[in-house]
Amino acid sequence: MRIPHNECKFGYLYKIFSRNLRFGIFTGGDYGGFLGIREKFGYEYLFTEYHYDLGGHCGTVSPKEEICQSPFTEEQLDNESSEIFEWLKQKENEYLECQKSQKQTNDIELDV
Repeated sequence: MRIPHNECKFGYLYKIFSRNLRFGIFTGGDYGGFLGIREKFGYEYLFTEYHYDLGGHCGTVSPKEEICQSPFTEEQLDNESSEIFEWLKQKENEYLECQKSQKQTNDIELDV
């Protein structure tokens, strides 16, 4: 289920479904941007995609899960620094490790 645009919180990290991103920090604005890490041809960089609810051909993000609040201000998010990249990378890895751990626990419980 998609989290509606009007329920997304500025500066929060979301697990998203989109063309190029898996996680994104909601940057708000008129188009409801999500700043995340995109990989293309082996190169990773910060990239913004926009909320599906805003329509048109530009809306490609369906937020699925609110994860946590980021430590960044609006000004910092506008500058797209390496600090944001590193924080996003860390949170993505933590989330995926947690999911992997939960799956292994569920697999063990099924074996019993």
